[in-house]
Amino acid sequence: MSSNSPMTTTDDMQLAEAIKQGDQYSLGILYDKYAPALTGIISRITNEKKRTESILHNSFIKFWQQAKQYNPSNSSLFTWLSGIVRKTAWEEVNTNSGVRPFADEPLQHTAFDLVYYHGLNYNEAATTLQTTVSVINNSIKSAMSNLKQNATK
Repeated sequence: MSSNSPMTTTDDMQLAEAIKQGDQYSLGILYDKYAPALTGIISRITNEKKRTESILHNSFIKFWQQAKQYNPSNSSLFTWLSGIVRKTAWEEVNTNSGVRPFADEPLQHTAFDLVYYHGLNYNEAATTLQTTVSVINNSIKSAMSNLKQNATK
């Protein structure tokens, strides 16, 4: 396993615990460890470098504020951070562009919301919505496609 692996390690749990206690130095270590991977996630949502940097910064502020809510038994630290990043990025894109990525289809919106804002995986979202993983996958792909089309207009 490389040092940049996004899997939760004992180090991640120690960092998360230190951050919960208010240790800003540990937040810096966490930033150095995961910022490149998180920047990649943001870049897939918005291709604007300045916006990407702002979203990354805002995401770490949110993490700092919400650190006490992190539970390592629910997800890896990287997964939790990437959820915050995705949510922050989509909020930023949708708020500042007026884009409606869901084409007024409730299933697209709900599936997208469950996966990207509430951190459910595709199986959990499918169970929640009483549908198949394939339907969830197609709904999210459609939402992403709609967003990309609207963003280029």
